[in-house]
Order: sequence, then structure tokens, then C-alpha cells
Amino acid sequence: MTFDVARRVTTLVGAVATLSRCGLVAAPEMDDPMASTPSAVRALLDDWSEAIRRMDIDRLMSLYAPDAVYFDLVPPLQIIGSVAVRANFLR
Repeated sequence: MTFDVARRVTTLVGAVATLSRCGLVAAPEMDDPMASTPSAVRALLDDWSEAIRRMDIDRLMSLYAPDAVYFDLVPPLQIIGSVAVRANFLR
């Protein structure tokens, strides 16, 4: 199982679509909910990039929620749902 890494562009859009999946949600009891956000986003981007480099589709898809909406630079531009996102990466 492979996917064409050369035609993929690492974008923040792909990473931002996964933030809710990783639990980056502010809670009222947190003193500064933004304090850990940069390191959490960096870790998420590192995980995403590593999965792309290793061509590990299962690891990559673990970063997406089942109802993810993904925007790509090549048609189709909007992909809805993790099943469709997986299929898009595999084409």
C-alpha cells in the first residue's frame, strides 16, 4: 500500500483539521489554555510529517477524526470523512 508523497504538499490545513481529534480544546479550569498549544501543534505536525515520510497510511489516518473535512490543492478540493481522506491519500 503506497501513496504519492511527491504530489502532496504539507499544509497547516491538514494539521488543523486534526486538532479536535488530539484534544486541543480549552477548558475553563485551565489557567492558560494557550500555553501548551504551540508545543502540541508542533508535535502534531511532527507526527503528521513522519507518517507521510514513512508512507504509513494507518499512522497518518490515526490523526484524523472520522468526520474530518480535508482540503487539498488538487481535485477534489474538499474531502469529507476519514474513509474518503484515506482514499485520497492512496490514489
